[in-house]
Amino acid sequence: MRANSLGVFPLFLAASVIGLTSCSQYPSNSLNSSNPPGSNPPGGGGSPAASNGPHIYVAASNGNPSNPGTTYGFSASADGQLTQISGFPLSYALGGVTSGNYLFATNADGIHIDTYQIHTDGTLTKVQSFDDTQASAKACFQCGPGWPQFADPTGSKLYATAGFLDGGDWNGYLQTFAINPSTGAISYVSTNMQVESRDWAQAFGSFSRDDAFVYGTNETIFTTNIVLATQRADGSLSESSNGPGLNGLPYANADTMVVGTDPTNHLVAAIEPSNANGDPAAPMQLASFTINSDGTLTTTNTSAQMPQAPSLNGSVSSDGTLIAMLAFDGGGIQLYNFKGASPITALGSMLPTDRITQLRWDNQNHLYALSDSQKLYVYNVTSTGATPAAGSPHNVPNAYSFTLQP
Repeated sequence: MRANSLGVFPLFLAASVIGLTSCSQYPSNSLNSSNPPGSNPPGGGGSPAASNGPHIYVAASNGNPSNPGTTYGFSASADGQLTQISGFPLSYALGGVTSGNYLFATNADGIHIDTYQIHTDGTLTKVQSFDDTQASAKACFQCGPGWPQFADPTGSKLYATAGFLDGGDWNGYLQTFAINPSTGAISYVSTNMQVESRDWAQAFGSFSRDDAFVYGTNETIFTTNIVLATQRADGSLSESSNGPGLNGLPYANADTMVVGTDPTNHLVAAIEPSNANGDPAAPMQLASFTINSDGTLTTTNTSAQMPQAPSLNGSVSSDGTLIAMLAFDGGGIQLYNFKGASPITALGSMLPTDRITQLRWDNQNHLYALSDSQKLYVYNVTSTGATPAAGSPHNVPNAYSFTLQP
């Protein structure tokens, strides 16, 4: 199994480890105050389903563990051009998860999960600071406070991991929080399944159309390693012990990565055929699956119809019509058209970039990509091709991750 196959999933577990090991070193400041707000937060709250983005928040380090870092903030115009948000850069690094007009992040004190309201101009106002000490203690006695990972599409639930490092292994537990749609405040619901693997590889976050099923990847499974969870009535997740069941896949064994889902109950998976030991046996490809009523996955794509992929890492556009896959060797991004159950087709030649570490789409089919040389690329993408937005790529000194309000 490829050691780098999960290195840059919009993925969250590696980011969790960064946050848990470094956030306690960062001092508090006015925006990071741990004091909870009043019952009526400034500016009120908007509907989590209605985003006023796109806004991009880029976290950067200053090369010193005792330094709180920097956050750069940008708004994107209809053509993808970026302008700096008033009041940015911030004098600390901020990263997390957005849902509607709220951003959720672990506080620098290592105790609280903070909610920020994102205003129409991209500025931030803290509206809650939730002490997760008691909730994380319910996960395990060693667990640190939760690290936000993803929200459900309706914006009613936030999922976070609370966990600890045991040598080089990450031991985490998924927590569910309810989001107040009027204020953005969160409240603890439950601690769900354990999320762990030898290389921090298990990941959830791709929902089916009705939000009943959530898909992810676990690299510790050598045979069609897609994992499945279902939502309970309270929004908490329950993992299936048998996985989702794959029908029609032309390989008995495969290193498989969930890339994303579309709004019409289809799932994209990157597949690398493997032998019984999990070693690669053929080039990586992309396949489209139909999500069945019981959560199983069925593909009608043959191996001859599946286009090659440069890696197992990528992202599906918000409208479910486009796919972006990154290349580890030499850099670059390959685009594809995604048309439901039909075979996926490559879109043009690979976009030249340096090595990309993070990919995200906004709701206007702008593709954002951060490279390991601290460049932020922005592309306008359609079904016929991609063009760089004005000013792209943008140099962001010491940038290591970004949070996108789509």
